[in-house]
Amino acid sequence: MIMAGIIFGVVFVLVLVLFNLPAATSVVSYSMTHSEEKDNQALTDQYRALYGYASHPELSYLAQTGQAGQEQLKLSVPKLSINAPVIAVLRENDDDIFAALKKGVVLFPGSAMPGQSGQSVIIGHSSSLPPWTKYSAIFAKLGAMAPDDLIYLTYQGREHIYRVTTVRRGSVQQILDSGMTGDLILSTCWPVGTDTNRVAVAAVRIR
Repeated sequence: MIMAGIIFGVVFVLVLVLFNLPAATSVVSYSMTHSEEKDNQALTDQYRALYGYASHPELSYLAQTGQAGQEQLKLSVPKLSINAPVIAVLRENDDDIFAALKKGVVLFPGSAMPGQSGQSVIIGHSSSLPPWTKYSAIFAKLGAMAPDDLIYLTYQGREHIYRVTTVRRGSVQQILDSGMTGDLILSTCWPVGTDTNRVAVAAVRIR
């Protein structure tokens, strides 16, 4: 019995390693070939292309009012067990955005606040370089979202409810070309452990 238990344990560990080896290799390789500074610049450029208010002037509510990080804004995604503060940053500046991502998820510069006219775009990490925080992989399971899932944003004591309409995976250009729209968009890097592509979730406000 003891020998059988040992053999089972060894086989179990080998199978576990085998199934997780590609992901582990990808993460190790990523950390060895990337730097935080270069990643910050590349990701900000890509998100700016997708959601920056330079391309979408209708999203410039924060820039016009000068509000940033002053109000309590929280994100809840029950399906993914996500509860996180949403940090609003004013400038499309790499350092500002990535410093904020260590404290929660980020309302991309130029986005509308919940209840305001325009689109709210929230980005978060699916993985990140050390030092890690509790938010370093908060959007790792974002690709598991599906149409009709619910997302909640609480702002100034009022809860806003959104229903998912679209989930897209692909390059920044592919997502741009898809023309996906919504009152709320959540986005992160995909697959986990890389910055190759993006997953984006669009939702409409239902209350």
